[in-house]
Amino acid sequence: MELKKSTAIKLSLGVYTALTLVFLIVGIIRVCSTVNETKVNIKRLPIDYTNCKNNRDVDQTCAQYLNENNGGDCKCDIYFKLNEDYKGNVTIYYQLDGYQETFGPLFNSSDPTQWSGVLTMPPSDKCQPYQYSNTTMGIKPIVPCGGLADAMFNDTYRLFNTQMQIQMDEMGLISDAERKKYKNPVNIIAVQEFTKPVNWPMSIWDIGQGNFTGFLNDRFIIWMNTKLHPKPVAKVRKTSGFENGLPKDDYHFKFFYNYPPSRYNGTRTLILEAVEHMTVQKSRSSGWVLLILGLILILLGIIAYVLRRGHFFDITDITINLPFLRKANENEPKASPEERPLGRERTNTNV
Repeated sequence: MELKKSTAIKLSLGVYTALTLVFLIVGIIRVCSTVNETKVNIKRLPIDYTNCKNNRDVDQTCAQYLNENNGGDCKCDIYFKLNEDYKGNVTIYYQLDGYQETFGPLFNSSDPTQWSGVLTMPPSDKCQPYQYSNTTMGIKPIVPCGGLADAMFNDTYRLFNTQMQIQMDEMGLISDAERKKYKNPVNIIAVQEFTKPVNWPMSIWDIGQGNFTGFLNDRFIIWMNTKLHPKPVAKVRKTSGFENGLPKDDYHFKFFYNYPPSRYNGTRTLILEAVEHMTVQKSRSSGWVLLILGLILILLGIIAYVLRRGHFFDITDITINLPFLRKANENEPKASPEERPLGRERTNTNV
């Protein structure tokens, strides 16, 4: 019986001490350690310019002007204000609601072989009805052929604040993996045998910036990847004064309304998006909780020691009525009623 009591006491003290040490050590480590985490702060501002007013006639929208003047050009301005800094990487997207429903059949009209730089004659039958175009030099095959390329959105714009025009890039909008299957043809003579899409104002070789022209142009690749929606069209260039994004200020977009409403009469929206990556310290609250729990356990241990005069607790008071200990006591000799009050200080009555 004494052995069982001693084992229970040692086990309880061991668990109590181990738990206290775990709380203290883990709490101290978490409180003292500096753990940083990256948070992404995204801000978006949609700018709908579907019905923007013609700069030459404020009573007329650009959409109305182009419906009346096929092939004409229209400019309009949309003013807005940034009430807070748009920090980080600033990208401009365009969003065309319902475009896929309008041009559904055209999205299968294309020739991916051309995108890889291989210009074959005649163009693929998949490009019907946009295989050939009637030019001043006769009928020529189209590159890039197909209804999908011919329907490429070509509205353009410029961004200004109260002081200057904000420079923008049309490069770096896509990953290398998305660009992998696109290549420009090596044979320049073969290129001269082809002509631009019917509804394009210029050839594909005149589109893009730097080394990313032709089939390597970011905007062309983004357009042909119809799964990407909304589609990025530019990034704000990191010029002097704009290294950290766009500061709060008054801005306006000047839109060049080129895409005919007869082909698409849905909403036209630009989305100004800023993505800021912030490094912040991770919360240490869990460490403080564990540390406080460890200190509370130490305090309780000290109180128990003082109250029990050197013992954390008396196991006898706790286990006296437990069934398994009662069974163990049945094998011990029972004291007579006269002997019970004397307890362990019983004297020999024969002396």
